[in-house]
Amino acid sequence: MSSKLLMSAGLLLAPIAFSSPIVGTFGITSGSGNATVGATSLIWQCFVGGCPANNGDFTTTGGSGSFSGSAGTRGFITNLNTGNAPLNTAFLLSNFMTFLAPLNDIALDLRFINLGVSGSGACGAGPVAGQICTPEGIPGLVTGANPTGRSAFNLQNLTTTSSTASLSVSGTARRISTGELSNFTGTFSATFDTLSYQALLGQLCPTTACTGSVQTPYSATFSVTAAAVPEPMTGAMIGFSLLGLGLLRRFRG
Repeated sequence: MSSKLLMSAGLLLAPIAFSSPIVGTFGITSGSGNATVGATSLIWQCFVGGCPANNGDFTTTGGSGSFSGSAGTRGFITNLNTGNAPLNTAFLLSNFMTFLAPLNDIALDLRFINLGVSGSGACGAGPVAGQICTPEGIPGLVTGANPTGRSAFNLQNLTTTSSTASLSVSGTARRISTGELSNFTGTFSATFDTLSYQALLGQLCPTTACTGSVQTPYSATFSVTAAAVPEPMTGAMIGFSLLGLGLLRRFRG
């Protein structure tokens, strides 16, 4: 039997290795740090120190699946603005979130930020508990994909003097050592104990240019699911295919 045929037959017994996909849920918190929230940007504070350039830090609050047993893990998160993360359009911000051990083989690449869905009808009304609002007409957010300049934030009044803000994102979770990808969705949220969303908007948009900001602690939750991939060939199927190719070459040669 030729050496080529022997090599082909040997592949019948060769194991096919597949890495473990990243799956599960986890949460993060800013701890004692803050985010500086602007109408067109999010700047995460580097509270502990030693963050990469253009990054803040966070701490995980626990999780499941690939994130089990990781509560208290420190990570880094990249600042967002309309240049590196435009709204309502696909983009790629690699290493949006990275982690220290034991999650240091995982990185989250951000690919999409959703527009808010709460509507703008009550944004200018007087504060009432339960009101919701997604502001529009923000000049710095106007693009072809967002012609009305709608914000990514969903705002809700808890009382006449307190409110919450949230935004939804999505992208891919990447295993750094193998390049394997999973899909993630995430929701960031913040609570403003002394500001209705009307007062919050007054700080973010003191003029029509909307160049104001406010600092707040934040938290976020994430869900990671395995990406759909084509059904792989088994080791036996690959081996038989290559064996047949070896036989064909032998008889032709």
